[in-house]
Amino acid sequence: MYKTIKNLSGDFKRSERFIRDSNGSLVTTNEGIAKEWEKYFEELLNCEEPDELFMFDLGNINNQECPEPTLEEIDLQIKNLKNNKSPGEDGFQAELLKKGGEDVTQWIWQVIKQIWVTEEFPEDWKTSLICPIHKKGNKQDRNNYRGIALLNVAYKVFSNCILTRIKEKTEQTIGEYQGGFRPGKSTTDQIFIIRQLYQKTWEFDREIHTLFVDFKKAYDSIHRESLINILKEFYFPQKLVNLVSISIMETVVKIKVGNVKSDPVTVKSGLRQGDSISPILFNLVLEKVIREMKIEPHEGIKLRNSTIPLLAYADDIVLMDESQDGVKRLCGRLIDAAQKVGLQINEQKTEYMIIGRHNWMDQVLEVGHFKFKRVNSFKYLGSIVTEKNDITKEVAARIQAGNRIYYGLEKLLSSRSLSREIKRRLYTSLIRPVILYGSETWALRKSDENKFLILERRILRKIFGPIKDNITGEWRRRKNIELQEIFNENNIAETIKKKRLRWAGHAIRSQNSLLRMVLEQNPVGKRPLGRPKLRWEDLVKRDIEDLGGGANWKDLAMNRDAWRIGCETGWS
Repeated sequence: MYKTIKNLSGDFKRSERFIRDSNGSLVTTNEGIAKEWEKYFEELLNCEEPDELFMFDLGNINNQECPEPTLEEIDLQIKNLKNNKSPGEDGFQAELLKKGGEDVTQWIWQVIKQIWVTEEFPEDWKTSLICPIHKKGNKQDRNNYRGIALLNVAYKVFSNCILTRIKEKTEQTIGEYQGGFRPGKSTTDQIFIIRQLYQKTWEFDREIHTLFVDFKKAYDSIHRESLINILKEFYFPQKLVNLVSISIMETVVKIKVGNVKSDPVTVKSGLRQGDSISPILFNLVLEKVIREMKIEPHEGIKLRNSTIPLLAYADDIVLMDESQDGVKRLCGRLIDAAQKVGLQINEQKTEYMIIGRHNWMDQVLEVGHFKFKRVNSFKYLGSIVTEKNDITKEVAARIQAGNRIYYGLEKLLSSRSLSREIKRRLYTSLIRPVILYGSETWALRKSDENKFLILERRILRKIFGPIKDNITGEWRRRKNIELQEIFNENNIAETIKKKRLRWAGHAIRSQNSLLRMVLEQNPVGKRPLGRPKLRWEDLVKRDIEDLGGGANWKDLAMNRDAWRIGCETGWS
């Protein structure tokens, strides 16, 4: 559906045929363009080795048996490959493997079994194609592109077999601070945690000094030998360590522009782009960095029985402390430890924010030779948080995002060729989810809810059109109540409430200790005089009571099925 709508809506961007070289000269020939991209990615993907490396404890080797994949596992991995993906250097797509039947499955199984035993890799599996994709800005500037890597499809099957085997051990190794690429965790978890910390900090008249850390070329800069040593130190089975090693060492890329491919470029640093195991491997590298920071129990944001010094979602890291000196110390140790695995702080994109009622004059945070700009708001994992813990900017941003999608689909929503039902589905499946991203974590005022209702009614009027008045015989705009009757679904304000209630149940039942912590514990402090700001939990309690659930919502939420039914139909 998404692909069809994208094609119909005319959202097509013409690729720029020419690019400029490092001297600013325009390159026009296919061969010249490929050569320029080759030089660009050779520099981009090969980072300098760290000046200093970690000392690893490699005394114990895990010789635990690691069974080779079965034929049934290979068959399942092939079935799970995504369709409609561009092929890698081999020219094969996933659909070819799926339609190849038992013979193809047998062949791939035999190849992977041989690799498992010999620990020798097919040369073509080490090669990936990189297609430059324009992000924004001048299309002739190579810096405005990002590379999309296309891997050999048979290698993807092998990589997924490795992923299956390292997941469980990884979950046992990585700390709760990390929410990226982990089962049962999402961006919403991290957004909720940080919003709750900000809300409670403001409520109890405390302060949070927050540093949103950005790394330069995070995945591309990892020191590969250090990664292998990290796997050994974390006591992964030696067989898996060896298989990961052959998959990331001595890799090669070719740059594909149109039908032209560049000469091979050897890549000596970083994780393989597009590889299913790369996010997990990055998390393990970051875990080593965090451990080497040696964070003390008293550092971070203090709640009643615990502290939270940092959050992470893959390479998006947030350092937090109740004092400026505290966050400086955390940052200094992060910089020192990260450098030893190849990670470098991006000074321009790392930003500092102070949450609290007191005015600070400092406009930068100085850590060593770094100067990080202070901001009053930050887009964290796609959701805006502010120094005053105000939701207004986030509401405006979600409405703007919804309008952007709406205007992109306006021709389809106005078309007489599409039924109202299809248009309604376009709204509920494409526009509304964009508007409601992160809404589970919001504490909305009535005025904020009205802004979303106004946007929704405008879209619904476009979908359902005007109505002919039975009395005057003239066409008129549909009234709000008429729109709701014909839409026949919960309006957007009710949808936000139900999403918030479902999320509340998830959070209270969650095995994520940080979620439970920010829900159940408050900072040590005293509330100032006066009426407090509207709190997220106040809205949950109000909505539960409106549905007849009573005051003990946390007890109700422990029964998942009953909670889901109650959130939809109420409690009797």
